[in-house]
Amino acid sequence: MTTPQDQPEPIGRFELMALAIIMALGAALRVVFMLRAPGFFYDEAIYALDGLSILRKPGWPIFFDTLNHMREPLYIYLLALTQWICGPSVLVARGTATLVGIATIPVVWALAREWRGPVFALFAAFLFATLRWHVHFSGLCFRTITSPLFASLVALFFFRLYRTRSLPDAIALGLSLGVGAYSYLSFRLFPFIMLPPMLLACIGRGLRIDKPLALRFSQAVAVAGLVFLPLGIHFIRHPDHFTGRSDEVSIFSQPALIASQARDVALMPLLRGDHVGKHNVPGPPRFAQLGRTSPEETVELWSLERDTARLSGAQPMDPHGTGLPVFFPLTGLLFYAGLALLLWRSLHDPRELMMTSWLVIGSLASILSYGAPNLLRLLYLAPLAALILAEGFRLVALGFERLAHRIGDASEPPRAATWISQLLTVGVLGPVLMLQLLSDLQAARDWPTHPMVVSEFNVDLADLGEFLHAQPDRLPVRMPAVLAEHPTLMYVADGYAFNPATDKLSGHWWEFEPQLGMETPPLIPSVDTPRGRRFTMRLPNGIVVGDLVEKSSP
Repeated sequence: MTTPQDQPEPIGRFELMALAIIMALGAALRVVFMLRAPGFFYDEAIYALDGLSILRKPGWPIFFDTLNHMREPLYIYLLALTQWICGPSVLVARGTATLVGIATIPVVWALAREWRGPVFALFAAFLFATLRWHVHFSGLCFRTITSPLFASLVALFFFRLYRTRSLPDAIALGLSLGVGAYSYLSFRLFPFIMLPPMLLACIGRGLRIDKPLALRFSQAVAVAGLVFLPLGIHFIRHPDHFTGRSDEVSIFSQPALIASQARDVALMPLLRGDHVGKHNVPGPPRFAQLGRTSPEETVELWSLERDTARLSGAQPMDPHGTGLPVFFPLTGLLFYAGLALLLWRSLHDPRELMMTSWLVIGSLASILSYGAPNLLRLLYLAPLAALILAEGFRLVALGFERLAHRIGDASEPPRAATWISQLLTVGVLGPVLMLQLLSDLQAARDWPTHPMVVSEFNVDLADLGEFLHAQPDRLPVRMPAVLAEHPTLMYVADGYAFNPATDKLSGHWWEFEPQLGMETPPLIPSVDTPRGRRFTMRLPNGIVVGDLVEKSSP
Protein backbone atom coordinates (compact mmCIF):
# COMPACT_ATOMS: atom_id res chain seq x y z
CA MET A 1 0.00 0.00 0.00
CA THR A 2 1.09 3.58 -0.49
CA THR A 3 2.53 5.70 2.26
CA PRO A 4 1.52 9.33 2.98
CA GLN A 5 4.61 10.71 1.24
CA ASP A 6 3.51 8.93 -1.94
CA GLN A 7 0.38 11.03 -2.16
CA PRO A 8 0.47 13.94 -4.66
CA GLU A 9 0.20 17.51 -3.49
CA PRO A 10 -3.35 18.87 -3.20
CA ILE A 11 -4.50 20.90 -6.18
CA GLY A 12 -4.54 24.56 -5.22
CA ARG A 13 -6.68 27.41 -6.50
CA PHE A 14 -3.78 29.04 -8.32
CA GLU A 15 -3.00 25.77 -10.10
CA LEU A 16 -6.59 25.44 -11.29
CA MET A 17 -6.62 29.04 -12.51
CA ALA A 18 -3.35 28.51 -14.39
CA LEU A 19 -4.71 25.33 -15.96
CA ALA A 20 -7.87 27.17 -17.02
CA ILE A 21 -5.78 29.86 -18.73
CA ILE A 22 -3.68 27.21 -20.49
CA MET A 23 -6.81 25.42 -21.65
CA ALA A 24 -8.30 28.67 -22.93
CA LEU A 25 -5.12 29.35 -24.89
CA GLY A 26 -5.05 25.82 -26.28
CA ALA A 27 -8.73 26.01 -27.21
CA ALA A 28 -8.27 29.35 -28.98
CA LEU A 29 -5.33 28.04 -31.03
CA ARG A 30 -7.26 24.93 -32.05
CA VAL A 31 -10.42 26.81 -32.98
CA VAL A 32 -8.50 29.36 -35.07
CA PHE A 33 -6.59 26.61 -36.87
CA MET A 34 -9.82 24.70 -37.52
CA LEU A 35 -11.51 27.79 -38.98
CA ARG A 36 -8.51 28.49 -41.27
CA ALA A 37 -8.10 24.93 -42.58
CA PRO A 38 -8.80 24.82 -46.35
CA GLY A 39 -11.32 22.73 -48.26
CA PHE A 40 -12.30 19.29 -46.99
CA PHE A 41 -10.02 16.30 -47.55
CA TYR A 42 -11.21 13.01 -49.06
CA ASP A 43 -10.76 11.02 -45.81
CA GLU A 44 -12.40 13.76 -43.75
CA ALA A 45 -15.48 13.58 -45.96
CA ILE A 46 -15.66 9.78 -45.68
CA TYR A 47 -15.60 9.99 -41.86
CA ALA A 48 -18.30 12.65 -41.89
CA LEU A 49 -20.46 10.64 -44.29
CA ASP A 50 -20.06 7.59 -42.04
CA GLY A 51 -21.23 9.69 -39.11
CA LEU A 52 -24.32 10.66 -41.10
CA SER A 53 -24.93 7.03 -42.05
CA ILE A 54 -25.28 6.15 -38.37
CA LEU A 55 -28.09 8.69 -38.11
CA ARG A 56 -29.82 7.86 -41.40
CA LYS A 57 -29.44 4.10 -41.84
CA PRO A 58 -30.61 1.29 -39.56
CA GLY A 59 -28.10 -0.57 -37.43
CA TRP A 60 -25.15 0.26 -35.21
CA PRO A 61 -21.99 -0.80 -37.08
CA ILE A 62 -18.89 -1.55 -35.02
CA PHE A 63 -16.51 -1.06 -37.94
CA PHE A 64 -16.55 0.97 -41.15
CA ASP A 65 -15.08 0.08 -44.54
CA THR A 66 -16.63 2.61 -46.91
CA LEU A 67 -14.71 2.69 -50.22
CA ASN A 68 -12.36 0.04 -48.73
CA HIS A 69 -11.07 2.45 -46.09
CA MET A 70 -10.85 0.45 -42.84
CA ARG A 71 -11.88 2.62 -39.90
CA GLU A 72 -12.37 2.13 -36.17
CA PRO A 73 -15.71 3.48 -34.92
CA LEU A 74 -15.03 5.76 -31.93
CA TYR A 75 -14.52 9.06 -33.72
CA ILE A 76 -17.26 8.29 -36.24
CA TYR A 77 -19.79 7.86 -33.44
CA LEU A 78 -18.63 11.18 -31.98
CA LEU A 79 -19.27 12.69 -35.43
CA ALA A 80 -22.74 11.16 -35.42
CA LEU A 81 -23.44 12.77 -32.04
CA THR A 82 -22.25 16.25 -33.01
CA GLN A 83 -24.05 16.12 -36.36
CA TRP A 84 -27.22 14.94 -34.63
CA ILE A 85 -27.00 17.99 -32.35
CA CYS A 86 -25.78 20.62 -34.83
CA GLY A 87 -26.45 19.19 -38.28
CA PRO A 88 -23.91 18.24 -40.97
CA SER A 89 -21.28 20.78 -42.00
CA VAL A 90 -17.55 21.05 -42.39
CA LEU A 91 -17.47 23.23 -39.27
CA VAL A 92 -19.24 20.58 -37.20
CA ALA A 93 -17.12 17.71 -38.55
CA ARG A 94 -13.83 19.47 -37.87
CA GLY A 95 -15.14 21.01 -34.67
CA THR A 96 -15.61 17.49 -33.29
CA ALA A 97 -11.86 16.95 -33.59
CA THR A 98 -11.28 20.35 -31.97
CA LEU A 99 -13.36 19.35 -28.94
CA VAL A 100 -11.44 16.09 -28.57
CA GLY A 101 -8.15 17.99 -28.88
CA ILE A 102 -9.16 20.47 -26.19
CA ALA A 103 -10.28 17.65 -23.89
CA THR A 104 -6.82 16.08 -24.16
CA ILE A 105 -5.09 19.09 -22.57
CA PRO A 106 -6.24 18.49 -18.94
CA VAL A 107 -5.49 14.77 -19.29
CA VAL A 108 -1.89 15.57 -20.29
CA TRP A 109 -1.71 17.97 -17.33
CA ALA A 110 -2.93 15.23 -14.95
CA LEU A 111 -0.42 12.77 -16.42
CA ALA A 112 2.45 15.25 -16.05
CA ARG A 113 1.37 16.04 -12.48
CA GLU A 114 1.36 12.38 -11.55
CA TRP A 115 4.81 12.00 -13.10
CA ARG A 116 6.73 15.09 -11.96
CA GLY A 117 4.49 17.23 -9.76
CA PRO A 118 2.36 20.41 -10.14
CA VAL A 119 4.93 22.94 -11.45
CA PHE A 120 6.18 20.56 -14.12
CA ALA A 121 2.57 19.68 -14.99
CA LEU A 122 1.60 23.27 -15.74
CA PHE A 123 4.64 23.81 -17.93
CA ALA A 124 4.09 20.52 -19.79
CA ALA A 125 0.41 21.37 -20.27
CA PHE A 126 1.41 24.73 -21.75
CA LEU A 127 3.84 23.04 -24.16
CA PHE A 128 1.18 20.57 -25.22
CA ALA A 129 -1.53 23.22 -25.54
CA THR A 130 0.69 25.16 -27.97
CA LEU A 131 2.27 22.15 -29.72
CA ARG A 132 1.73 22.68 -33.46
CA TRP A 133 1.65 18.92 -34.08
CA HIS A 134 -1.46 18.44 -31.95
CA VAL A 135 -3.03 21.80 -32.77
CA HIS A 136 -2.85 20.86 -36.46
CA PHE A 137 -4.82 17.62 -36.17
CA SER A 138 -7.25 19.18 -33.69
CA GLY A 139 -8.55 21.25 -36.62
CA LEU A 140 -9.02 18.42 -39.13
CA CYS A 141 -11.60 15.65 -39.27
CA PHE A 142 -9.30 12.62 -38.83
CA ARG A 143 -10.07 9.82 -36.38
CA THR A 144 -6.45 9.76 -35.18
CA ILE A 145 -7.26 12.74 -32.92
CA THR A 146 -8.80 10.34 -30.39
CA SER A 147 -5.57 8.35 -29.97
CA PRO A 148 -3.57 10.97 -27.96
CA LEU A 149 -6.45 11.26 -25.51
CA PHE A 150 -6.59 7.54 -24.75
CA ALA A 151 -2.82 7.09 -24.87
CA SER A 152 -2.53 9.77 -22.19
CA LEU A 153 -5.29 8.17 -20.14
CA VAL A 154 -3.54 4.80 -20.27
CA ALA A 155 -0.24 6.31 -19.07
CA LEU A 156 -2.04 8.34 -16.37
CA PHE A 157 -3.84 5.37 -14.87
CA PHE A 158 -0.75 3.18 -15.15
CA PHE A 159 1.08 5.76 -13.02
CA ARG A 160 -1.81 5.98 -10.58
CA LEU A 161 -2.18 2.22 -10.30
CA TYR A 162 1.55 1.83 -9.65
CA ARG A 163 1.18 4.36 -6.83
CA THR A 164 -2.16 3.36 -5.30
CA ARG A 165 -2.64 -0.36 -6.11
CA SER A 166 -6.36 0.43 -6.05
CA LEU A 167 -9.16 -1.38 -7.86
CA PRO A 168 -10.73 1.82 -9.29
CA ASP A 169 -7.42 2.72 -10.94
CA ALA A 170 -7.12 -0.81 -12.33
CA ILE A 171 -10.60 -0.54 -13.81
CA ALA A 172 -9.82 2.91 -15.23
CA LEU A 173 -6.62 1.58 -16.82
CA GLY A 174 -8.52 -1.31 -18.37
CA LEU A 175 -11.26 0.95 -19.69
CA SER A 176 -8.70 3.31 -21.24
CA LEU A 177 -6.94 0.41 -22.95
CA GLY A 178 -10.16 -1.18 -24.15
CA VAL A 179 -11.87 1.94 -25.44
CA GLY A 180 -8.60 3.14 -26.99
CA ALA A 181 -8.67 0.09 -29.26
CA TYR A 182 -11.72 1.66 -30.93
CA SER A 183 -9.82 4.89 -31.68
CA TYR A 184 -7.15 4.40 -34.35
CA LEU A 185 -5.03 1.71 -35.98
CA SER A 186 -1.78 2.73 -34.24
CA PHE A 187 -3.34 2.14 -30.82
CA ARG A 188 -3.11 -1.62 -31.44
CA LEU A 189 0.53 -1.32 -30.35
CA PHE A 190 -0.44 -0.32 -26.81
CA PRO A 191 -0.65 -3.87 -25.40
CA PHE A 192 2.99 -4.27 -26.47
CA ILE A 193 3.83 -0.83 -25.08
CA MET A 194 2.38 -1.78 -21.69
CA LEU A 195 4.14 -5.14 -21.36
CA PRO A 196 7.71 -3.99 -20.39
CA PRO A 197 6.67 -1.49 -17.67
CA MET A 198 4.11 -3.93 -16.27
CA LEU A 199 6.75 -6.65 -15.99
CA LEU A 200 9.25 -4.30 -14.36
CA ALA A 201 6.60 -3.03 -11.94
CA CYS A 202 5.50 -6.54 -10.93
CA ILE A 203 8.91 -8.27 -10.83
CA GLY A 204 11.45 -5.52 -10.30
CA ARG A 205 15.20 -5.92 -9.99
CA GLY A 206 15.01 -8.42 -7.13
CA LEU A 207 12.96 -10.89 -9.21
CA ARG A 208 10.33 -10.98 -6.45
CA ILE A 209 6.79 -10.74 -7.72
CA ASP A 210 4.64 -7.96 -6.29
CA LYS A 211 1.49 -10.08 -6.03
CA PRO A 212 -0.98 -7.28 -5.13
CA LEU A 213 0.18 -5.17 -8.06
CA ALA A 214 0.20 -8.18 -10.39
CA LEU A 215 -3.41 -8.86 -9.39
CA ARG A 216 -4.41 -5.28 -10.20
CA PHE A 217 -2.70 -5.42 -13.58
CA SER A 218 -4.50 -8.69 -14.28
CA GLN A 219 -7.79 -7.03 -13.43
CA ALA A 220 -6.96 -4.14 -15.75
CA VAL A 221 -6.16 -6.55 -18.58
CA ALA A 222 -9.43 -8.40 -17.96
CA VAL A 223 -11.43 -5.16 -18.14
CA ALA A 224 -9.62 -4.14 -21.33
CA GLY A 225 -10.32 -7.54 -22.89
CA LEU A 226 -13.98 -7.33 -21.96
CA VAL A 227 -14.34 -3.88 -23.51
CA PHE A 228 -12.46 -4.95 -26.64
CA LEU A 229 -14.46 -8.19 -26.99
CA PRO A 230 -17.15 -6.90 -29.41
CA LEU A 231 -14.52 -5.49 -31.77
CA GLY A 232 -12.41 -8.62 -31.35
CA ILE A 233 -15.33 -10.84 -32.34
CA HIS A 234 -15.90 -8.63 -35.36
CA PHE A 235 -12.24 -9.05 -36.38
CA ILE A 236 -12.53 -12.83 -36.05
CA ARG A 237 -15.57 -12.80 -38.32
CA HIS A 238 -13.99 -10.30 -40.73
CA PRO A 239 -10.20 -10.80 -40.61
CA ASP A 240 -9.74 -8.52 -43.61
CA HIS A 241 -10.97 -5.62 -41.45
CA PHE A 242 -8.16 -6.30 -38.99
CA THR A 243 -5.39 -6.70 -41.54
CA GLY A 244 -6.67 -4.63 -44.47
CA ARG A 245 -5.22 -1.21 -43.71
CA SER A 246 -2.10 -2.70 -42.11
CA ASP A 247 -1.36 -4.71 -45.25
CA GLU A 248 -1.78 -1.60 -47.43
CA VAL A 249 0.87 0.46 -45.64
CA SER A 250 3.21 -2.24 -44.30
CA ILE A 251 6.85 -2.32 -45.49
CA PHE A 252 7.49 -5.93 -44.46
CA SER A 253 7.78 -6.78 -48.15
CA GLN A 254 10.83 -4.44 -48.22
CA PRO A 255 12.65 -4.98 -44.90
CA ALA A 256 15.67 -3.00 -46.14
CA LEU A 257 13.60 0.17 -45.69
CA ILE A 258 13.20 -0.32 -41.94
CA ALA A 259 16.57 1.23 -41.04
CA SER A 260 16.01 4.37 -43.14
CA GLN A 261 12.44 4.67 -41.84
CA ALA A 262 13.70 4.44 -38.24
CA ARG A 263 16.30 7.13 -39.01
CA ASP A 264 13.67 9.48 -40.42
CA VAL A 265 11.39 9.01 -37.39
CA ALA A 266 14.33 9.57 -35.01
CA LEU A 267 15.22 12.82 -36.80
CA MET A 268 11.62 14.05 -36.89
CA PRO A 269 11.87 16.27 -33.77
CA LEU A 270 14.88 18.22 -35.05
CA LEU A 271 15.68 17.86 -38.76
CA ARG A 272 13.19 15.99 -40.95
CA GLY A 273 9.43 16.28 -40.67
CA ASP A 274 6.45 14.73 -42.40
CA HIS A 275 6.33 15.56 -46.12
CA VAL A 276 2.55 15.19 -46.59
CA GLY A 277 0.77 18.52 -46.97
CA LYS A 278 -2.31 17.47 -45.06
CA HIS A 279 -0.12 16.54 -42.05
CA ASN A 280 2.49 19.29 -41.97
CA VAL A 281 4.00 22.30 -43.68
CA PRO A 282 5.85 20.91 -46.74
CA GLY A 283 9.54 21.71 -46.79
CA PRO A 284 12.01 22.11 -49.62
CA PRO A 285 13.92 19.17 -51.14
CA ARG A 286 17.28 17.97 -49.96
CA PHE A 287 18.31 19.01 -46.47
CA ALA A 288 17.29 22.65 -46.40
CA GLN A 289 14.59 22.34 -43.75
CA LEU A 290 16.69 24.13 -41.14
CA GLY A 291 16.45 27.31 -43.18
CA ARG A 292 12.75 28.12 -43.27
CA THR A 293 11.81 28.85 -46.86
CA SER A 294 8.62 30.62 -47.85
CA PRO A 295 5.84 28.54 -49.45
CA GLU A 296 6.54 30.15 -52.82
CA GLU A 297 10.25 29.32 -52.58
CA THR A 298 9.42 25.74 -51.58
CA VAL A 299 7.24 25.28 -54.66
CA GLU A 300 9.97 26.74 -56.89
CA LEU A 301 12.63 24.47 -55.38
CA TRP A 302 10.50 21.39 -55.97
CA SER A 303 9.81 22.50 -59.54
CA LEU A 304 13.56 22.90 -60.06
CA GLU A 305 14.15 19.46 -58.53
CA ARG A 306 11.71 17.84 -60.97
CA ASP A 307 13.10 19.77 -63.96
CA THR A 308 16.68 18.81 -63.09
CA ALA A 309 15.72 15.17 -62.71
CA ARG A 310 13.89 15.19 -66.04
CA LEU A 311 16.86 16.71 -67.88
CA SER A 312 19.32 14.29 -66.31
CA GLY A 313 17.12 11.27 -66.88
CA ALA A 314 17.02 10.51 -63.14
CA GLN A 315 14.09 10.06 -60.81
CA PRO A 316 13.12 13.15 -58.77
CA MET A 317 13.89 13.01 -55.08
CA ASP A 318 11.49 11.08 -52.88
CA PRO A 319 9.73 13.77 -50.81
CA HIS A 320 9.62 11.66 -47.61
CA GLY A 321 11.17 13.47 -44.68
CA THR A 322 11.21 16.89 -46.31
CA GLY A 323 8.54 18.59 -44.20
CA LEU A 324 9.25 20.92 -41.30
CA PRO A 325 10.51 19.17 -38.15
CA VAL A 326 8.33 19.06 -35.06
CA PHE A 327 10.46 21.48 -33.05
CA PHE A 328 12.60 24.55 -33.61
CA PRO A 329 16.30 23.45 -33.66
CA LEU A 330 17.21 24.70 -30.16
CA THR A 331 14.03 23.22 -28.72
CA GLY A 332 14.70 19.98 -30.57
CA LEU A 333 18.07 19.72 -28.79
CA LEU A 334 16.29 20.11 -25.45
CA PHE A 335 13.91 17.32 -26.50
CA TYR A 336 16.84 14.97 -27.07
CA ALA A 337 18.33 16.00 -23.71
CA GLY A 338 15.08 15.08 -21.98
CA LEU A 339 14.96 11.84 -23.94
CA ALA A 340 18.50 10.89 -22.85
CA LEU A 341 17.55 11.40 -19.19
CA LEU A 342 14.37 9.39 -19.67
CA LEU A 343 16.25 6.47 -21.26
CA TRP A 344 18.78 6.40 -18.41
CA ARG A 345 16.09 6.33 -15.72
CA SER A 346 14.04 3.69 -17.54
CA LEU A 347 16.37 0.96 -16.28
CA HIS A 348 15.17 1.44 -12.72
CA ASP A 349 11.66 2.94 -12.67
CA PRO A 350 8.57 1.35 -14.30
CA ARG A 351 7.04 4.80 -14.85
CA GLU A 352 10.06 5.98 -16.81
CA LEU A 353 10.04 2.69 -18.72
CA MET A 354 6.37 3.28 -19.52
CA MET A 355 7.29 6.54 -21.24
CA THR A 356 10.25 4.99 -23.07
CA SER A 357 8.18 2.03 -24.23
CA TRP A 358 5.45 4.43 -25.40
CA LEU A 359 8.03 6.27 -27.50
CA VAL A 360 10.09 3.37 -28.87
CA ILE A 361 7.39 0.77 -29.52
CA GLY A 362 4.86 3.46 -30.44
CA SER A 363 7.20 4.75 -33.16
CA LEU A 364 6.80 1.43 -34.98
CA ALA A 365 3.46 2.72 -36.27
CA SER A 366 5.44 4.85 -38.72
CA ILE A 367 8.70 2.90 -38.93
CA LEU A 368 6.91 -0.19 -40.23
CA SER A 369 4.68 1.64 -42.71
CA TYR A 370 5.45 3.54 -45.89
CA GLY A 371 6.11 7.26 -45.79
CA ALA A 372 8.05 7.80 -42.55
CA PRO A 373 7.94 10.04 -40.71
CA ASN A 374 4.14 10.14 -40.65
CA LEU A 375 2.77 12.62 -38.12
CA LEU A 376 -0.78 11.34 -38.49
CA ARG A 377 0.05 7.74 -37.58
CA LEU A 378 2.28 8.93 -34.73
CA LEU A 379 -0.13 11.49 -33.30
CA TYR A 380 -0.60 9.43 -30.14
CA LEU A 381 3.03 10.32 -29.35
CA ALA A 382 2.28 14.07 -29.31
CA PRO A 383 1.53 14.23 -25.54
CA LEU A 384 4.73 12.30 -24.87
CA ALA A 385 6.71 14.70 -27.08
CA ALA A 386 5.50 17.63 -24.97
CA LEU A 387 6.37 15.80 -21.74
CA ILE A 388 9.88 14.89 -22.93
CA LEU A 389 10.46 18.46 -24.08
CA ALA A 390 9.33 19.70 -20.67
CA GLU A 391 11.78 17.23 -19.13
CA GLY A 392 14.55 18.74 -21.26
CA PHE A 393 13.69 22.24 -20.00
CA ARG A 394 13.59 20.88 -16.44
CA LEU A 395 17.00 19.24 -16.83
CA VAL A 396 18.61 22.51 -17.91
CA ALA A 397 16.84 24.41 -15.12
CA LEU A 398 18.18 21.93 -12.55
CA GLY A 399 21.65 22.38 -14.04
CA PHE A 400 21.40 26.15 -13.57
CA GLU A 401 20.25 25.61 -9.99
CA ARG A 402 23.24 23.43 -9.15
CA LEU A 403 25.59 25.84 -10.91
CA ALA A 404 24.22 28.81 -8.96
CA HIS A 405 24.65 27.04 -5.63
CA ARG A 406 28.16 25.91 -6.54
CA ILE A 407 29.55 29.26 -7.66
CA GLY A 408 27.61 31.40 -5.18
CA ASP A 409 29.24 32.91 -2.12
CA ALA A 410 28.91 30.53 0.80
CA SER A 411 28.09 33.50 3.02
CA GLU A 412 25.03 34.37 0.97
CA PRO A 413 21.70 32.90 2.03
CA PRO A 414 20.37 29.97 -0.08
CA ARG A 415 17.60 32.21 -1.37
CA ALA A 416 20.14 34.29 -3.31
CA ALA A 417 21.38 31.21 -5.17
CA THR A 418 17.79 30.32 -5.94
CA TRP A 419 17.17 33.76 -7.43
CA ILE A 420 20.33 33.47 -9.51
CA SER A 421 19.26 30.07 -10.89
CA GLN A 422 15.79 31.39 -11.69
CA LEU A 423 17.23 34.38 -13.54
CA LEU A 424 19.50 32.07 -15.54
CA THR A 425 16.58 29.79 -16.36
CA VAL A 426 14.32 32.61 -17.53
CA GLY A 427 17.14 34.45 -19.32
CA VAL A 428 18.33 31.41 -21.29
CA LEU A 429 15.30 29.12 -21.65
CA GLY A 430 12.74 31.91 -22.03
CA PRO A 431 14.03 33.05 -25.44
CA VAL A 432 14.28 29.42 -26.59
CA LEU A 433 10.62 28.89 -25.70
CA MET A 434 9.63 32.12 -27.43
CA LEU A 435 11.48 31.08 -30.59
CA GLN A 436 9.60 27.77 -30.55
CA LEU A 437 6.25 29.53 -30.16
CA LEU A 438 7.03 32.05 -32.92
CA SER A 439 8.20 29.25 -35.20
CA ASP A 440 4.98 27.31 -34.60
CA LEU A 441 2.84 30.39 -35.18
CA GLN A 442 4.63 31.11 -38.47
CA ALA A 443 4.15 27.53 -39.64
CA ALA A 444 0.49 27.51 -38.61
CA ARG A 445 0.01 30.80 -40.45
CA ASP A 446 1.62 29.53 -43.65
CA TRP A 447 0.07 26.08 -43.76
CA PRO A 448 -3.57 26.79 -44.85
CA THR A 449 -2.51 28.84 -47.88
CA HIS A 450 0.55 26.84 -48.87
CA PRO A 451 0.17 25.92 -52.58
CA MET A 452 1.25 22.33 -51.89
CA VAL A 453 -1.38 22.06 -49.14
CA VAL A 454 -4.36 23.67 -50.87
CA SER A 455 -4.03 21.25 -53.78
CA GLU A 456 -4.54 18.29 -51.44
CA PHE A 457 -7.71 19.48 -49.72
CA ASN A 458 -10.18 19.48 -52.63
CA VAL A 459 -10.78 23.20 -52.23
CA ASP A 460 -12.49 23.35 -55.63
CA LEU A 461 -15.04 20.67 -54.71
CA ALA A 462 -15.59 22.13 -51.24
CA ASP A 463 -16.26 25.57 -52.75
CA LEU A 464 -18.74 24.04 -55.20
CA GLY A 465 -20.44 22.20 -52.36
CA GLU A 466 -20.63 25.35 -50.25
CA PHE A 467 -22.24 27.19 -53.16
CA LEU A 468 -24.89 24.50 -53.55
CA HIS A 469 -25.45 24.30 -49.82
CA ALA A 470 -26.09 28.06 -49.69
CA GLN A 471 -28.90 27.88 -52.27
CA PRO A 472 -32.44 28.07 -50.88
CA ASP A 473 -33.63 25.14 -53.02
CA ARG A 474 -32.28 21.66 -53.59
CA LEU A 475 -32.46 21.27 -57.34
CA PRO A 476 -31.06 18.04 -58.82
CA VAL A 477 -27.55 18.28 -60.25
CA ARG A 478 -26.25 16.75 -63.47
CA MET A 479 -22.46 16.58 -63.64
CA PRO A 480 -19.54 14.22 -64.46
CA ALA A 481 -19.52 11.15 -62.24
CA VAL A 482 -15.91 11.80 -61.20
CA LEU A 483 -17.15 14.93 -59.43
CA ALA A 484 -20.60 13.79 -58.33
CA GLU A 485 -19.29 10.66 -56.60
CA HIS A 486 -16.48 12.42 -54.72
CA PRO A 487 -17.07 12.24 -50.93
CA THR A 488 -16.15 15.91 -50.43
CA LEU A 489 -18.91 17.15 -52.72
CA MET A 490 -21.39 14.56 -51.46
CA TYR A 491 -20.92 15.72 -47.87
CA VAL A 492 -20.56 19.48 -48.26
CA ALA A 493 -23.55 19.66 -50.64
CA ASP A 494 -25.63 17.39 -48.42
CA GLY A 495 -29.23 16.93 -49.56
CA TYR A 496 -28.70 17.12 -53.31
CA ALA A 497 -29.58 14.42 -55.83
CA PHE A 498 -26.74 13.97 -58.30
CA ASN A 499 -27.34 12.68 -61.84
CA PRO A 500 -30.94 11.49 -61.39
CA ALA A 501 -32.69 9.72 -64.24
CA THR A 502 -33.78 12.08 -67.00
CA ASP A 503 -37.45 11.38 -66.36
CA LYS A 504 -36.95 12.56 -62.77
CA LEU A 505 -36.04 16.08 -63.90
CA SER A 506 -38.85 18.57 -63.79
CA GLY A 507 -38.70 22.29 -64.41
CA HIS A 508 -35.29 23.33 -63.10
CA TRP A 509 -31.96 21.65 -62.36
CA TRP A 510 -28.25 22.35 -62.24
CA GLU A 511 -26.14 21.41 -65.26
CA PHE A 512 -22.34 21.23 -65.07
CA GLU A 513 -20.56 22.36 -68.23
CA PRO A 514 -16.95 21.09 -67.98
CA GLN A 515 -13.94 22.65 -69.65
CA LEU A 516 -11.30 20.00 -68.92
CA GLY A 517 -12.53 17.24 -71.18
CA MET A 518 -14.50 15.35 -68.52
CA GLU A 519 -17.25 13.03 -69.63
CA THR A 520 -20.67 14.58 -69.07
CA PRO A 521 -24.12 13.04 -68.70
CA PRO A 522 -26.10 12.82 -71.97
CA LEU A 523 -27.32 16.22 -73.06
CA ILE A 524 -31.02 16.93 -72.83
CA PRO A 525 -32.89 19.95 -74.23
CA SER A 526 -32.56 22.87 -71.82
CA VAL A 527 -32.13 26.63 -71.59
CA ASP A 528 -30.50 28.90 -69.06
CA THR A 529 -32.94 30.22 -66.47
CA PRO A 530 -33.75 33.92 -66.37
CA ARG A 531 -32.23 34.18 -62.88
CA GLY A 532 -28.93 33.14 -64.38
CA ARG A 533 -27.46 31.48 -61.30
CA ARG A 534 -23.98 30.26 -62.16
CA PHE A 535 -20.86 29.07 -60.35
CA THR A 536 -17.42 28.79 -61.93
CA MET A 537 -15.37 25.96 -60.46
CA ARG A 538 -11.60 26.53 -60.40
CA LEU A 539 -8.59 24.49 -59.37
CA PRO A 540 -6.33 26.01 -56.67
CA ASN A 541 -4.00 27.24 -59.42
CA GLY A 542 -6.84 29.19 -61.03
CA ILE A 543 -7.55 26.85 -63.96
CA VAL A 544 -11.27 26.71 -64.70
CA VAL A 545 -12.77 23.23 -64.36
CA GLY A 546 -16.21 24.19 -65.59
CA ASP A 547 -19.40 26.08 -64.86
CA LEU A 548 -22.43 24.99 -62.89
CA VAL A 549 -25.44 26.61 -64.55
CA GLU A 550 -29.10 26.60 -63.56
CA LYS A 551 -31.14 25.09 -66.40
CA SER A 552 -34.80 24.64 -67.18
CA SER A 553 -36.85 22.79 -69.75
CA PRO A 554 -37.32 24.78 -73.01
